[in-house]
Amino acid sequence: MGEPFCLGPGEGGQGRLCPLPPYLLCGVGVSLCAPGPAEACLRPRTGCAWWSRQLPCCRRAWFACLPPGEYVLALRGGGGCLELLLRLPPGANVEVRADPGSRRWRWRRDPFHYFFNQL
Repeated sequence: MGEPFCLGPGEGGQGRLCPLPPYLLCGVGVSLCAPGPAEACLRPRTGCAWWSRQLPCCRRAWFACLPPGEYVLALRGGGGCLELLLRLPPGANVEVRADPGSRRWRWRRDPFHYFFNQL
């Protein structure tokens, strides 16, 4: 961001004063409907990075500030395991709800732009 500034009399009216950074980063929300201990792991389809979230009681977690691309989401809980491939375009947020034990899942795109979507 630039330095703060003040407009004098007769200045301004042309252009935006506070341009926002573009929404380029992505987020993945996870909700599990599984009894007992549960875990969600996210990793890029290529590369060796990975992130893990233990879901002991609330059964909800977020993976945020992700660059656009393809990710593998592994969900474990309720005696089952489920792996999903996610393709995230720039600025996209996705919420995944799943029951790994029954291998049922659904997803929805979250159109809201959060603070972690900005560069």
